[in-house]
Amino acid sequence: MFYILESQDHELVGMILFAGSGWGLDFCEGKRVPLDFDERPIIVELQADHDELPDYFEIDGTPIVSEGFARTWRALPLDNYQLFPVLVRLPGHEISTHFILNIVGLVSCVDQNASDYQVYESSIMRILNLVVDVEATSLELFRAREYPLAIFISNSIRQALDDAKLSGMSIRPADGWNDLHRF
Repeated sequence: MFYILESQDHELVGMILFAGSGWGLDFCEGKRVPLDFDERPIIVELQADHDELPDYFEIDGTPIVSEGFARTWRALPLDNYQLFPVLVRLPGHEISTHFILNIVGLVSCVDQNASDYQVYESSIMRILNLVVDVEATSLELFRAREYPLAIFISNSIRQALDDAKLSGMSIRPADGWNDLHRF
């Protein structure tokens, strides 16, 4: 059984800035991102101040995670991800204890005959009722090729994240999942 990992809080508004990218969407493509950023920091700029940031949140579909989350993640038997340190800029102060979590791996796993979704220019833009082809992969972590914003995790990853009692995550079963709460 697979689960969707996503942000519980969709109210954090900001952008990701780094050399060579305008929006930071490079981290939502399921591809390995080169480590060379001209030695300039990756900046996550949030529009509003927050007393405390959650262990997991997303900016435009890119996971931003705390040191505690990264520590838990590194202990998992996974090798298809990258962690990049970021400087989080908030009005009035900066935090340097977070990372971008880049999931490497795209798997065609959406059962397009059984799922209910909306298409724009031949790409799935909205998922109303997801049905997963469970035979699609033996990976425990991946993004859906048909809808790369969705991050799929196995039950063992879900259990490790639950046991760590990290904040900011929503983990829901993939079958039956929809993206209505994002809009």
